[in-house]
Amino acid sequence: MKKVFLYLSFIVFSISVFSQSCLPGDNSFSTQADIDNFLINHPDCTTIEGNLMIMGDDITNLNALQNITTFEAGFWIEDCPLLGNLNGLQNINYVGDYFELGNLPLIESIDELSSLTYVGGALDIVNMPNLSNINGLENISSSPTHLLFWYNPSLTDIEGARNLQSITSLLSIKYNALLSDISPLQNIDLNELSSLTIKENPHLSSCNINSICFALENETISFTIENNKDGCNTVEEIENACSQSINTVIEESKFHFYPNPAQNEIVFSQIQAKRIKVFNQLGQLSFSQEKVTNSLDVSTLKSGVYFISIESPTLYQTGKLIIQ
Repeated sequence: MKKVFLYLSFIVFSISVFSQSCLPGDNSFSTQADIDNFLINHPDCTTIEGNLMIMGDDITNLNALQNITTFEAGFWIEDCPLLGNLNGLQNINYVGDYFELGNLPLIESIDELSSLTYVGGALDIVNMPNLSNINGLENISSSPTHLLFWYNPSLTDIEGARNLQSITSLLSIKYNALLSDISPLQNIDLNELSSLTIKENPHLSSCNINSICFALENETISFTIENNKDGCNTVEEIENACSQSINTVIEESKFHFYPNPAQNEIVFSQIQAKRIKVFNQLGQLSFSQEKVTNSLDVSTLKSGVYFISIESPTLYQTGKLIIQ
């Protein structure tokens, strides 16, 4: 019994040492010294309890945050003109509330964020003049309240947003001079939105992606669509494009899967699938698979009703899958 007690005591001690929290309330780092001193003052801290704002003219690196895995509240990095990269953030996997990167002129990549899987509040990429893609966010599979891409003149690739489950309040894409493709957002559930804005993206002409086509049918959502390229300038233009693409799918598609209901495997006919995603009835991702050819193993799924999204080089479809 004594050995058991000692063993449990060691576990509790280990957890307290290796998984400590710090900085409750609202906090800010405004100098490089503030950041460097954090690791000195909190060497064992892995979880920041409160909000943290990083903003300062002399901040050049975030290396002292290297032990942090969790922000229980919000995390902002803004107005750091000398910050050259996001080294130090490579272990972060959870941000409970807002996460924003803004006005960081030297940042060209956010690959250091690839461990991040959950953002609970807004996910904002704002005024990042040299950021061309958002690779590094591709493992986030949560449902942020907001998704903002504002004033990013070099942004051309938002593939990193593809695995988001839903946006529950606001989707806003504006003043992105080179952005021409928003198709990575096509699988995101937008039905709970209160507002959707797409404006001042002069190269963006195709907005009739699946998620937006469905959102346009929701009368509770407020839409602002203007000053993009022809084809994405008004709600009416997008609705017409959605109607045409739906008709094309109905008339020309021979893309099916069977059997349905299924037990162990489903088979796809006619065309190869580039990406398959299967969601349960709660909208949670059950699994995702790339470069599927003509079949998919579903033997690990429990009995029930699922929703499957199938993307090919020429077509996107969703359907209901029943597992017996």
